[in-house]
Amino acid sequence: MGGPGGCHLFPGTLQGYALEWFAKLPEKSIQDYADLKKKFIAQFVQQKKRQRSHLEAHLIKQRESESLRNFITGYTEECQKIPGLPESQQVSGFTLALLPGELQDELSKRIPLTFQEAIDKAFDFIRSKETTSLVRGIAKKEKFGRGLASEEHKEEHLDREERFQQYIKDISIVNLVKCPRDLLNTETVCTTFKPPSPMAFKSGKKNMNQYCEFHEDHGHDTNAYRQLKWEIKRALDEGKLEHLVPGAKQTRKTFAWQRKVVEEDDDPGEPEVHVYMVHE
Repeated sequence: MGGPGGCHLFPGTLQGYALEWFAKLPEKSIQDYADLKKKFIAQFVQQKKRQRSHLEAHLIKQRESESLRNFITGYTEECQKIPGLPESQQVSGFTLALLPGELQDELSKRIPLTFQEAIDKAFDFIRSKETTSLVRGIAKKEKFGRGLASEEHKEEHLDREERFQQYIKDISIVNLVKCPRDLLNTETVCTTFKPPSPMAFKSGKKNMNQYCEFHEDHGHDTNAYRQLKWEIKRALDEGKLEHLVPGAKQTRKTFAWQRKVVEEDDDPGEPEVHVYMVHE
């Protein structure tokens, strides 16, 4: 066999790595059959001297830094260089060459019948991991976005609280004969107070040992609630609680709680007065 016909028939006799070598030859790089023969012998004469063993398929290992895609390509090329390698050894060699993990465990439990089946399972595994990674990335991004919104809300709340605390600090010290809790429970003007703001806790938990009658809920003490103190201060400025200030002159208006006639004792004596401070 020789001449142009030999060049056309020659590829049909090749397989594996030899066929791949022939397919990669540059265009018009073969002059005639003699030139093809010479180049073929030069390429494979070393392999003729040393025949690769089937056991070499089990010496191929996936490197720690090597991606699964690259390893599949590299393993397939190496197997093509081993003439007559049984497919069963290709499958077993591929399974043992993988880095320990989920894919190796799956191929060991359900051994593929063909090397193509093993490759298909490997690519399914890659796509599954890529999808999971993508979903986690989206979820992380959404969580990060919610976290930013939460932080912005928290900062906004703290800003409001800081402004309110600063506002409270400007309240002048006032002496009253009732503490905020008693005042809240006995004075009619307290029904005009603005509703309290929702409770906020730095620790995220309520203090069940303290109760606020303004909120009607646990969390802090009534006498310590700043908004209540501010409402009391506003009522004082409007003259609605002037009768609770020790030494203040009585206005012409007589409040209902003051309309108490002392009949049992003409001289009740000096009443006991408790003085409370409304300040921060």
